[in-house]
Amino acid sequence: MKRNNLFWALLLAVIAGVVIGGAAALLLHCGAAALTAVVPAAGVATATTAVMMRSSPRAPWTTPLLKNECSPLPQPINSLFLYNTLSTVHAFMELDPKKARKTVEDLAELVRTLSALNRRRRTFLGQELKAVDLFLNIEQNRLSDRLQVRRAVSPECLEISFPSLALVMPVVSLIREGVELQSQPVTVFLSCALKESQLVIELLDTLEGEPVCTDPALSREEAFRSTVRCLRSHYGAAADCRRERLSPFGERLTITVPLAAAAAVRSASDFVEPF
Repeated sequence: MKRNNLFWALLLAVIAGVVIGGAAALLLHCGAAALTAVVPAAGVATATTAVMMRSSPRAPWTTPLLKNECSPLPQPINSLFLYNTLSTVHAFMELDPKKARKTVEDLAELVRTLSALNRRRRTFLGQELKAVDLFLNIEQNRLSDRLQVRRAVSPECLEISFPSLALVMPVVSLIREGVELQSQPVTVFLSCALKESQLVIELLDTLEGEPVCTDPALSREEAFRSTVRCLRSHYGAAADCRRERLSPFGERLTITVPLAAAAAVRSASDFVEPF
């Protein structure tokens, strides 16, 4: 009985945090709109105007810092992911309490890790892989036999500079626009290795059996383009990202970065805080 109460308390704490965060963001947004209506056009030096800024003389008043800090869920997870995860925890509470506890812990750590990554342009590859692992662990518990994950990560890659969320985005898209659409088991393979003075990351998914849907979803294409933009912005033209369709289902995403390019952008001030 005490164990069940503990799980319910954890679930309520997570839900309350999301609801309160969303309400705070809404209140701040409404408060900023109200202040905009009463602030004179010429500008008055008051305490409220200290937290507001203009990008140009004609631009509307905004509060970007406050809105970012109060976002209820860090990208790329959303309310549907939270609902599915809490439903999984509820199902495990009687069948497998240890797995339910582990899922709640992974969810809390995933939100914390993604929040940190969203505040930085770059991180270590080890921190990026941590977010990917937490997300895949949660989804494995939910999808059960429909999702199999295999990893091959070289320890030498973990401290290489990497753009924040560049690998998280295609992994999330792979699950939402690939695995969830299939009724047959899907195997996801993720590898990171150093080959001939290059960092090589490979992400692919394959299906056992006949696919339900073989057409690529638009959002999966968008995730790929977002990854390309992040890599080019971080490493320059030296970074290469390729996408290959597999038959009858699946894709192979290959990221190649020369180690010289990775070393050139290494800057401790841009990395996430240590956990």
